[in-house]
Amino acid sequence: MNQPSNPSFRSGADAIRGGLDITISLTPGEAEALGMEAATLADWFDTALWALALLRNGHNERGAEPGTAKDVTPETLYTVINDLDHRLLPRLQGVRDAAVRRHMELGGSIGELALAMDVPKSTAQSRRNVMASRQGDLALWQNWAVEGGPEGRERCKACGHPARPSDPIVTTTDEDSYRIHRSHIEDERSGFHGTGYEV
Repeated sequence: MNQPSNPSFRSGADAIRGGLDITISLTPGEAEALGMEAATLADWFDTALWALALLRNGHNERGAEPGTAKDVTPETLYTVINDLDHRLLPRLQGVRDAAVRRHMELGGSIGELALAMDVPKSTAQSRRNVMASRQGDLALWQNWAVEGGPEGRERCKACGHPARPSDPIVTTTDEDSYRIHRSHIEDERSGFHGTGYEV
């Protein structure tokens, strides 16, 4: 009896010639959250690995005949610089900034942040203050990290974050009927504390 092939596995032409395929596996929820951006980001991650290889090798094997290589040119480096500096790095910084801000919002300590960053507490505190205070254009990619992706994802009217399995969005029973995280109603520090709600 023939065994069914694994539908998630395929080899690229370069891997067949002795190279390497790298697979990033996303859960259905992760794939939905990233939408079409997942493919674009993967392309820029690929550029980073390609750039590292061509800088180390001193030549470019992409697009060359098997067993040959091309010289690195300014045009080649234009693609590298554009993909990394203009496209990928701002988004990675936005993801990092948004993660630090969320760590703070969830009560993460400066000590924990310093350990994660592998820096002294004073440095972690300073970095967190800068990231948390960014507004306008400086917060553009931080906002993209949290709010980007498919349209239609409901967000809490109090904090702007989507529902989480442990913290669903509920409807307040006051006259304004806000859609907010249940945690805002349960948090004594919140202006919504004690408000009635419906799931």
